[in-house]
Amino acid sequence: MDKNRIEGTAKQVKVPSRKP
Repeated sequence: MDKNRIEGTAKQVKVPSRKP
């Protein structure tokens, strides 16, 4: 469950990070 939570957070952070 911890791994899933980390992946979900990283994906959410990557989306806004790529945005200008």
